Amino acid sequence: MRFSFIAQVQKTRKSTDKEEEIVVTEMVRDSVETVSEDALGLEDELFPTAVLPEIEFKKSSGITSEFEAIYSEIKEKTDWRLPKHVNPRHGRLTNLIFKTTTREEAKILVEVFAQWRRRLLPITSINTRFLIKKLVAPEIDSYDLALEMIADRSKYALKPNREMFRYIMLSIANNIISASEEDASKIEEEKEANTDSIPSSSEMALDDLYKTFGLIPYYELSQYDAHLYTILISASLKLNTKVGWRRADETCVEFIKLIDVLDKSSMELNTVSHKELVNGNFGTKWLEESSANKDIAELLEKEKFDEYTNSVKISRLLTSIEVAVIMEKWYQERKNTEISGKFNELKGRWENEIIKIDEQIKKQS
Repeated sequence: MRFSFIAQVQKTRKSTDKEEEIVVTEMVRDSVETVSEDALGLEDELFPTAVLPEIEFKKSSGITSEFEAIYSEIKEKTDWRLPKHVNPRHGRLTNLIFKTTTREEAKILVEVFAQWRRRLLPITSINTRFLIKKLVAPEIDSYDLALEMIADRSKYALKPNREMFRYIMLSIANNIISASEEDASKIEEEKEANTDSIPSSSEMALDDLYKTFGLIPYYELSQYDAHLYTILISASLKLNTKVGWRRADETCVEFIKLIDVLDKSSMELNTVSHKELVNGNFGTKWLEESSANKDIAELLEKEKFDEYTNSVKISRLLTSIEVAVIMEKWYQERKNTEISGKFNELKGRWENEIIKIDEQIKKQS
């Protein structure tokens, strides 16, 4: 009798526990259903699920039919709602770069790169190279778009090397020269008034130049390149204003300090052979991509990475010598014989490098 009573109590307890569990489960379910999506913060995503914009292509909008066709294909295949296995051909991104011929198309190209990144599709060193060279080309002249993209590494995931930064910096320097000519009248007025007013377009471009230079370590690249410092100094001198000369002076002082600390070879303008570039900076990924796409392989073979040729190296050396002559004289006038002597030493070293290159060219011929 006693055992049957205990069994009955245990059965009742189990029944009660089960009922309580059902009640608790229903309460949790009700509370979950009443929670809004806003409370969960679902709108805060690492990669926003944006869709490429609907663009009405018109003949007068600066969009070609070839660009439109490739853009439409990429837009269709990179929608975030599609399954992960549905993707555009990787070569289509490079094709779109080649078909970009206007600034209007370049703006759309930037959005395509962001969407490509959201889908976690590969962006290679070759994509980056073609993109930056296209954006800074004279017919497009959109260094601001290139600067925007390299400044946001998480959004665009570009893979620039130091040469790509050089391309952007040279493009900005050319814009500074053009802007300086437009601002000539304003500069004269400032000189007469002996005051600094709102920064001119050339001064703002100079800010962009130094920003670009400052982003180089962001990609774990070395800033220790004599020609890059020459670009900074030369562009600052082109302003021919107090701001420009102050920037040039500060850059020269930093440059000379680096010359004293670093090994001399660190600041020389060394060229890199085509073979070294392929097997070194870009690695095996370059070989895989170039062999998979005949058009890319033919283009690269034709281009031969001209920035590493002897003629380009001589051109850079001549530019550096020109800047060294100006700054040597400027520091002499200010009785700073130490820095003046350093620039004189650099000028002699770079002149000797040109002689060596000329001798190599004669031997090869």
